[in-house]
Amino acid sequence: MNVGAGSWPRYAGAKSRVAAVRRQLDDALGPMCGGCGGALGVEADHDHFTGLLRRLLSELVLQQDFAV
Repeated sequence: MNVGAGSWPRYAGAKSRVAAVRRQLDDALGPMCGGCGGALGVEADHDHFTGLLRRLLSELVLQQDFAV
């Protein structure tokens, strides 16, 4: 998978804590956008009441304000 500049999280090394968190998110939710399914998820969408992560969203979905 080729992750472009500006994607979340920025590359911090394969053994970094950020990389480990991203791998867990990818394993649990998949790497693709939960809104459109066609682009890499770059932003975490979460429930503001519980704090629980719902899905990853792509830049396209965020720009078009389709996020819930």
